[in-house]
Amino acid sequence: MKTLFVCTGNTCRSPMAAALYNKLSGTEDAFSAGLCVMQPSAASKNAAAAVEKYGASLKNHVSHMLCEEDIRRAERVITMTLQQKYAVEGAFGILPETLAEYAAHGEDVADPFGGSQAVYDECAAQIYAYIKEGLCRENTRLAQTADIKAVAALESEIFPDAWSEKTLEQMSGACRILACKMHGEICGYCVFTVAADEGEILRIAVKEELRGEKIGYVILKRALEEMQACGARKAYLEVREGNIPAISLYTRAGFEKIGIRKNYYSDNGENALVFNIDLKG
Repeated sequence: MKTLFVCTGNTCRSPMAAALYNKLSGTEDAFSAGLCVMQPSAASKNAAAAVEKYGASLKNHVSHMLCEEDIRRAERVITMTLQQKYAVEGAFGILPETLAEYAAHGEDVADPFGGSQAVYDECAAQIYAYIKEGLCRENTRLAQTADIKAVAALESEIFPDAWSEKTLEQMSGACRILACKMHGEICGYCVFTVAADEGEILRIAVKEELRGEKIGYVILKRALEEMQACGARKAYLEVREGNIPAISLYTRAGFEKIGIRKNYYSDNGENALVFNIDLKG
């Protein structure tokens, strides 16, 4: 999808966003423009150095003023701030989304202009995180039949009591499987059910090397959105008492502990903690 990133000028935030988007997506689909560009110029040295830390480059960037051709070329327009969003609407009659809206949370991206390299690095880190979360959201979809084999392979890497491909195929009739696919490969998934007005998370997993990058959080939030769309008013899950990272993920997403099941897991007799979340709001 051709994505246009817009900021006030065009020598730091929007070029950084375009470069980082292309790096994360593995495409060259993103480009940038500015709302107030006096003359064409290269990206600032600080901005170039900031994105290089992520393997991206602004070597060939040349700034230009946002124009109708840019708007026609883009399938999606993303601004760095809410003010810029409404400026684009006023000038071109379209209402873009902000980068924070694309990530589904967060604040405007502050302008690092005139700041130190550390300020630019902080700005790039914020942009990188928002784009990564946005890409993860848009690439998390209900799994197709062709995805089950890859889900089963990832399942076997992570869980000692892994569900087989055959089991997942059989479950797919009664359950829903959300899969997150990045660079053409499934990097995480969630298995859940919805019955009447209650949903239940049965499994959620992310590739080991990608943990700690909020992918699990995004997949979980997408699963809750799907549950709510299916009429669920509450969602439940069980988690091993000693699985601290998972417990942290669930509480961060809004789940609350409501009970404990003693000696629940047959492999080691570990207790299960029961969590739920209200989806009505």
